[in-house]
Amino acid sequence: MNVQTAPLDAYMVTWQVEHEFGGMTTVCLQRAAAFAERYGHASVVTFNADSAYPELLQGLRERGKLSE
Repeated sequence: MNVQTAPLDAYMVTWQVEHEFGGMTTVCLQRAAAFAERYGHASVVTFNADSAYPELLQGLRERGKLSE
């Protein structure tokens, strides 16, 4: 049995992240968190450049919706 011991990096891709969101974004964020918890690291990547993202992401972290 080949056991992976080194941390893995994963990327979850979504179009955008908003303050309030629904099913697919929720699944994306939850899967990224679960992967990071088990394997080491997971980033959520968005293709929607928004200058308000730093504040939005901090708010999501404070609400427990997004990990560091």
